[in-house]
Amino acid sequence: MSNSIQFTDFNTLINSVESSNTNMTDTEITRKSNTISDNTKTLFNSNVDIINRLLQEYVSALMNNNNITDLYNQYVKENNNLDRQLKNSSYDTLTNNRRTYYKDQQNTALDTYYFYLIVIYIIVFLSFISYILVYSSLSRSIQAALVVAFIILPFISTYILGFFMYIISMIYNILPKTNVKKDKKLI
Repeated sequence: MSNSIQFTDFNTLINSVESSNTNMTDTEITRKSNTISDNTKTLFNSNVDIINRLLQEYVSALMNNNNITDLYNQYVKENNNLDRQLKNSSYDTLTNNRRTYYKDQQNTALDTYYFYLIVIYIIVFLSFISYILVYSSLSRSIQAALVVAFIILPFISTYILGFFMYIISMIYNILPKTNVKKDKKLI
């Protein structure tokens, strides 16, 4: 509102100066023009202040927008990395669950075989003991030694097998190795 009033005063001043009817004196015209000039300067300065404030707000908003965009891009990268890690983890979990299932299946089968072998061993052991004690003409000390050997056999059989494997590997290492190279044909 004040802007239009000031410009109206200015237009009135110009019109009055241009008119042939010059009722105003030079001092009045100078005073009026100075007033209008001061009002125009004040209006211009206030508009410059408003523009500077709006420019600062725009710069702040632009910096804020750039920071938000950078943060968004960082979150996108982090989410992609987390998504890949989650997929790898879920694949590992799926694979581990599958492995666990198959291991449990194999352990169950091994436990079944172990049970059958123990039953067979006990049957053979009892048959052998009954044969030694009833039908054998061996002395009681030898019969007792054989019974003790059959009782201890399941506990030391793995060590005996390991010893035999060690001897076989030593014999294998002593044997000469052949260094025959196959001819490579160039095509």
